[in-house]
Amino acid sequence: MKKRLIAAIVLLGLVGSVRAQDTTLTLKPIRHFVSGTSIVKKSLAGAFYLIQQDYNLQNKKGQAFTRKNQAYFGRHYGIGVNAQNVLWTEKQVLYPWLVDKSYKVMAKDSLFPAKGLTKITKYRYNSSNCNCKYTAVEFESDSVALRALAYYKLSKKTPTLKLHQTEIPSTGIMVIFYSPGSEPISPYSKIKMSVTKQYIHWNDARSTGQLKKMNLPGTVVGGAFFSANYELGTVAYHLVALYTRQPQKPETWELTAFQNEFTKKLTLIEGNGKKKKKKRRSRRNRRNRNN
Repeated sequence: MKKRLIAAIVLLGLVGSVRAQDTTLTLKPIRHFVSGTSIVKKSLAGAFYLIQQDYNLQNKKGQAFTRKNQAYFGRHYGIGVNAQNVLWTEKQVLYPWLVDKSYKVMAKDSLFPAKGLTKITKYRYNSSNCNCKYTAVEFESDSVALRALAYYKLSKKTPTLKLHQTEIPSTGIMVIFYSPGSEPISPYSKIKMSVTKQYIHWNDARSTGQLKKMNLPGTVVGGAFFSANYELGTVAYHLVALYTRQPQKPETWELTAFQNEFTKKLTLIEGNGKKKKKKRRSRRNRRNRNN
């Protein structure tokens, strides 16, 4: 009896220890977990570029004038977004003299601006240092008429974002780049990235929009507004608008959309009208045939 009792006690002890081990679970840390901001940054990785655009002054004879023994008269920095195999930016980046006060003084001396050297570098948001490795490029460039948009044609096809095609959304993801401090931006400036969800106040045509005032500690370099598109458990961000400066107020920023709701409605109306006309004609032809 004593042996059986001892064996039973030992067996219960083993069962108890097994149950204790089963109820104590050690969870492995989830290393690949990312927050909402990290998802946006990961999805848009490789889409942003820093642009360094120079320009010179020329007289009627084609002689170039620079400043302080430099290879350029003026230099401007901006943000470019790679979408549809085009590097989109604001018009002031492609034409730096539009925001250069020194040019207005020199323009009185019959000197004309001429686009100079263009350098770009891919933006790396996880870099602790500056994005200083600029590379000189020779891209064809142009601007969009009556809009604050400009672009550089890429030399080869690269993975790019898509442009937003449906109605311009009021809410989306706003990405703004800024340089901390009040010092002028240079090739060695550290550019930071701000990602927020914003509600945009668009005009009636939805061509330009106002952003809620953001207190960023520094100088704004540029930015873009994106729509979130969900499909089969994935999310893709499409380019809706660029953060640009108003031509008459260089210090005032606004969103400039790539399309607007008004032009979209016109397209739909024209399409519906054509379809109705075809149906009416077909009915008339059937009546004439039957008679």
